[in-house]
Amino acid sequence: MIISMLLIVLSCNKTTTNNYILDSRPAYIVSGISDITLINGSVTSAGIFVTITYEDSAQQMITLGLNGLPAGIVLDSSYWIGSGLPTFTTTINILDTTSNGATPGTYPITFTTTTQDGKTKSYIFNLKIKAAVACTSTITGSYLNCSSCSSGGTYPDSVYADPTVFNKIWFTNFDKSGNSVYGILNCSSNTINIPNQTVGSYNYYGSGSFSGHYINLGVYVNGNYCALHDN
Repeated sequence: MIISMLLIVLSCNKTTTNNYILDSRPAYIVSGISDITLINGSVTSAGIFVTITYEDSAQQMITLGLNGLPAGIVLDSSYWIGSGLPTFTTTINILDTTSNGATPGTYPITFTTTTQDGKTKSYIFNLKIKAAVACTSTITGSYLNCSSCSSGGTYPDSVYADPTVFNKIWFTNFDKSGNSVYGILNCSSNTINIPNQTVGSYNYYGSGSFSGHYINLGVYVNGNYCALHDN
């Protein structure tokens, strides 16, 4: 009698379908959810791989969703698989499409999975947006052997960081002219942009690169191309 009752209790914890005994495991599990970090001006694209894994025979198509992205942050649809029959993997790749970088902060993002019969599960992770990293300290200071296009020979110059504009620098003796000309640094690519600007009787624009305390520029001075080197 005791053995019979035990068998009845054990059988209540399982269900039988088409002569197969199914345990109480979920139809699928989700793995790979973790936080994503973007850094303005440096890391503007990042992602994670998420796998929806088959667990038992009660399978349905699963539709995926993503909610809570801040303004200017978008899901890269070229890597996203929005639905499937487990087991399958999708990529949550996040892009910062803002011109000046998204607002730094921690944003809770909701990843959802919905079965054909409308049952939804939610998974929360954080999108962390960090401020851009300044790199002016690597380029500021004195340069004694600068090459000049307009005047020939070498000359001294000094570079300092703008106190109010992020990653903006000033050359105090640009091309041996005595003029102060500014540039904007891109820390992730180690490049400098010299926006179009007129100082006195001179017009400047161009671009270049930097590596440590060495600057290589290709600029136009009053419409004439000039290669400048500061070291």
